[in-house]
Amino acid sequence: MGSPANEPGRGGDESPHTVTLTHGFYLGKYEVTQAQYQTVMNGNSEGLGADPSQFKGSNRPVEVVSWEDAQVFLARLNAIEQTAGRLPAGWEYALPTEAQWEYACRAGTSTDLLLG
Repeated sequence: MGSPANEPGRGGDESPHTVTLTHGFYLGKYEVTQAQYQTVMNGNSEGLGADPSQFKGSNRPVEVVSWEDAQVFLARLNAIEQTAGRLPAGWEYALPTEAQWEYACRAGTSTDLLLG
């Protein structure tokens, strides 16, 4: 992880370092839609809006959610899925770690830059 010292736009805290992922993970292929978010967040006791998006549409992704709001959504989603028996024991929905995200974005490459 990290980036070489000569990479354009590199921050001072991005020194290259080795990271080992010790557990497998799945990463969603699609964004959470507004309809999915509303289904989970309707009636939440935290007082968060179930429809926070600026660009409305049930099949559009949710685009205005803080990290804290995402944690509430994930806790509620995990509880719903565990209660319904659709989530295996020991599994949970979570935001990817920085290492998981970089691993997924690199898609098996080892180049310094991700050029698209």
